Amino acid sequence: MRFFRVLVAAVLSTFSGLGLVVASATAAHAAGPDLAISVTQADSPTSQVATRVTIAVTNAGDATSGTATVSATVTGSGHSYQLAGHPGWTCGLPLADTCTHPAIAAGGSASPLSVDLILTNGPVTFTVTVASAGDSSAANNTATFTVQPRAMVVTGTVWSDDNGNGRKDAGEPGLSDVKLQALVAGTNTVIATEWTFGDTYKFILPNAAPNITIVVDPANEQSRYLTTANVGPGDDLDSDFPADGKLTIPFAVGTIVDLDAGLLPKGVSPSPSSSPQAGGNLPTTGVSLPLLLAAGGLLILFGAMLLMLRAKRSNA
Repeated sequence: MRFFRVLVAAVLSTFSGLGLVVASATAAHAAGPDLAISVTQADSPTSQVATRVTIAVTNAGDATSGTATVSATVTGSGHSYQLAGHPGWTCGLPLADTCTHPAIAAGGSASPLSVDLILTNGPVTFTVTVASAGDSSAANNTATFTVQPRAMVVTGTVWSDDNGNGRKDAGEPGLSDVKLQALVAGTNTVIATEWTFGDTYKFILPNAAPNITIVVDPANEQSRYLTTANVGPGDDLDSDFPADGKLTIPFAVGTIVDLDAGLLPKGVSPSPSSSPQAGGNLPTTGVSLPLLLAAGGLLILFGAMLLMLRAKRSNA
């Protein structure tokens, strides 16, 4: 046994002379608490359009930690989030204001901290940090990763094309409370319904079908025709919807599609006059109501003149 110990000592001395370091298992970390943080993501079980981010905090040290404080920041535009589950945690709102957890025992872990993120402008960077008094290592206190969107965004404006040129000109007003629907393409299955606020609408759509159809004013509540589509130049100021108010596009997660609609003033027909109205409802006639009333008035006047002439002839 003594010979074995001498041999081991000699081997260690040789390694040391070669500049090699042999560390014991207990020397893998400094003594004391050692909090570590990690993050995973998955589809939210409670929302078709949200990504659930789950934050895990563990104590890999050999001593109980102090109060654990987690802070999170989201870098990127077009996102909203809400706490989905935080048993044992006390959280401020928004999450960036920090969440705290009581002391975590050596080798133990805190309850998972879950956040549901809805992304409307592509991926974002999610960074979380844990801190505690006496933490022996800061190397594992931060986790950063990219959160992927789960939804598609369709947004745009609806306006009154007062001069009928197919473009949104200065002074032409936006239309509020215009109803739009998103359908599974080729069906009447409604995925979502939105109304314009001011002149703007926004759909946040789950992956419901390979293609979706956006319908402007499906019940023709506005009693307006669609203006001419895609007159250009450019796509930011003209109308994108065809005469029937229905436009089918492919579904693509993480994309933002901008679709605008110009509606002609009430009583104004597009050319040709037989074009369908918004929402695909065909008018009962290709002539607008004012023209019908004028024509009716002329017929009545003409009939009255005929009666007067007939009366004169009979008197003669």
